[in-house]
Amino acid sequence: MGANLVHGTVTQNNCIACPFHNWTFDGKSGTCLSGKKQKQASKFKYQVSKNHEGNTIYNFIEAKPEDMKCKTKSTKISIEEENDTSVTSNGDDCADSPNIKSYVIYENAGIIYIFLHAIREKELNPDYYPFDLTEEKKKFVYRGTATNKTKNQFQDMPENGADIAHFLYIHPQIFKGILYAYWKPKWVSASAPDLLEQTKSDHSWITDFRHKLINKFVNDSNKSKIGIVLLENEISFFNFKYRYLFFGLIGFQVGPGLVYLFLKSPFFETMFFQYSELIGKHNIELHHEIWTANWIPYWFSALKLKLESDQVTNDCVIWDNKKFGSTPWYNLSTVADNFLKEWRVFFCQFYEGCKEKDEKLKALNSDW
Repeated sequence: MGANLVHGTVTQNNCIACPFHNWTFDGKSGTCLSGKKQKQASKFKYQVSKNHEGNTIYNFIEAKPEDMKCKTKSTKISIEEENDTSVTSNGDDCADSPNIKSYVIYENAGIIYIFLHAIREKELNPDYYPFDLTEEKKKFVYRGTATNKTKNQFQDMPENGADIAHFLYIHPQIFKGILYAYWKPKWVSASAPDLLEQTKSDHSWITDFRHKLINKFVNDSNKSKIGIVLLENEISFFNFKYRYLFFGLIGFQVGPGLVYLFLKSPFFETMFFQYSELIGKHNIELHHEIWTANWIPYWFSALKLKLESDQVTNDCVIWDNKKFGSTPWYNLSTVADNFLKEWRVFFCQFYEGCKEKDEKLKALNSDW
């Protein structure tokens, strides 16, 4: 009936009960447990027209008896539009019960992850996992979450870390007119054979900080799914010629949408955890959690979170007014464009199966 199971209940035997009619589904497999004799309409039709006020009117047409039989392994829904064209969509396999789709769930350090993939087999057999933050959440305390709203193409957000040239043009100031920022950015794939060499800094304490985290989180099973962004930040007041090293940062992009940023200065350490929430087509909320040492004053943690979110706001202005070309131009004589091209080759793996799934969604007449 289309009720949202989020508003249902979980029974004592780990089943999910629908909030509408109390049908129950096995929490692991998605199998419907409310009986074996439910009937499902396998085909229906409706015509779309407009009334005199311009509102859309749906006129349902009674299905023929032969239409109500499941003739193949897929449920068929035929939609006849005003122009008499017909779109056929594939639903769930015909079965004795109206089962729901199940997903692989991973819970760690108070966070529940759900694995999604365009290819169902890979969705059920993930080849990498989010980072285990158990130790970090004992070391740091949670201080808040900031959210940026954007209407971009999803790739823009993770690509940001590899687009090193944009730091110089989009993020030259931390406090406008007062505190100026100077960046030393770099991007590298975690599968690089000389990873430790490429992640060295001119400052030994930053190098040690980076290598400790790399050795902890990167391994042979996940390195092909991880991109690493490196930053060093110097600041000056009122753009004076004297600069001060403020912090070093290493960020891990795990899969297409999880980002862990670890920041270290001579005075403090901070962890940011970034993830996005798809609200609708080209309607995304980017969330930033901040975790800091317990002794750091709350106001200072809140200030760091606001400054980080403000920088992303500058990015959003670009993202929301950006178009993708089918044949982008690169200036490969520059380090920046080489990093960007390398990152895009790396990120292509996360589109596997998406074209085929998109074609199926179009056949469903999906507005996505």
